[in-house]
This record gives sequence, structure tokens and C-alpha cells, in this order.
Amino acid sequence: MTSVFCLRSALVLGLLGGLAACTGSLFDSEAPVTRTYVLSPAPTPASVGAVAAVDVVVSEPTSSPGLHSERIAVLHPDRHLEYYAGARWGGTAAEVMQSLIVGSMRNQHLFRSVTAASSGNAATHVVDIELRDFQAEYAGGRDAPIVKVTIVANVLRLTDRKLIAVIPATASVPANENRLTQVVAAFEAAAQQVALSVSRDTAAALADDRGSAR
Repeated sequence: MTSVFCLRSALVLGLLGGLAACTGSLFDSEAPVTRTYVLSPAPTPASVGAVAAVDVVVSEPTSSPGLHSERIAVLHPDRHLEYYAGARWGGTAAEVMQSLIVGSMRNQHLFRSVTAASSGNAATHVVDIELRDFQAEYAGGRDAPIVKVTIVANVLRLTDRKLIAVIPATASVPANENRLTQVVAAFEAAAQQVALSVSRDTAAALADDRGSAR
């Protein structure tokens, strides 16, 4: 039995707890143990430049239909959406991305401070996030999925709510194998790429904005 059959059977039948061997029964009396996955932010680079005198807060993203969930989303070629059974994120997809973006931006040392909007910290600018893609996609005859993460970031100055920039960022990363651990690794890689793109573009936009250093 191939690994792709095992994983897709897990999606349909809820048997992901037995993914490696694709074992189990629809009539098992005990539900599979749910595994919780987290993603790490992009690390600090070997060298950093000047720190801008701005304090940034990152909003909790709004999310596309089907993504406001702790479940790990899967999109099929016919556009129907389902979720890996027996697995979930440590929060909703929006919460996971907010945490990863905050941590990644903070690790780049481009800004005086970076916090989540819910922290209540004072800030000079806000990055409003819309999460458009955060799913594994099976397409093109591949056994393993390609993970797609897409966000649109609106950067605003808080003193006058001026829109400084609209920053789209997207990344697609193929999973090395059709195994959940590899799919999660692809999620992490794609999310980090998006977070780094937003961090760099936000820094550039604020540097160009005459009112950014307040």
C-alpha cells in the first residue's frame, strides 16, 4: 500500500493516528490521539543592520473561509477543502501566523520593537494582516502536497491612520514526503519565507515614509 494512499485514507477516514502503517478500523472504540504542531519563527540572521526607531504591532490576521480553525487544511484539485485527522495547530491558523510573523520580525532586528496587537503595547505603526492561503495542496500528480501560504499586509501609521504600504507575500514549498511531519516542515518553511518578505518590505516602506521616525 503506497504512502499516498495511506495519507489520503487518513484524510477521509480519520485514521491519521495510524499513518505510518495505515492501520486501524472505522469501528475502533478509541479515537486516535490528536497531535499538536507548532511553527518556529525565522531565525536571526548572521549580521543585522541599523534598527529603525519605530514600534510595530502585528494584528491577528483575518482569514479566508475554511482557514479560521486549529485544524490543518488540505485543498484538493477540485477545490474541496478538508483537514488532516488526528492533527491540529497550537492555535487557529491566524494565531499561528501572527505569532510566527511577530517572532520573525523581532528576530530580524529591523525595528525598535515588534509585538502582537493583543499585548496592548504602545506602537507607532501597525501591520494589519489578511491570511489568504494556509493549506497543503494535492495537485499535478504529486504524491506529496505543496504547502501554500499567502498574506496581504497593510502597513499603517497610527498617528493619522495613513496607509504606508500594501505588501502581498506568498510562498509555495513542496513537502519532501507524503508524511505529516514533512508537511508541517513545509508549512514552517513557507510561513518563514512570507514573514521575512513582510519584514523586509515593511522596513523599506517605513524608511521611505517621511513620518516613520516619530
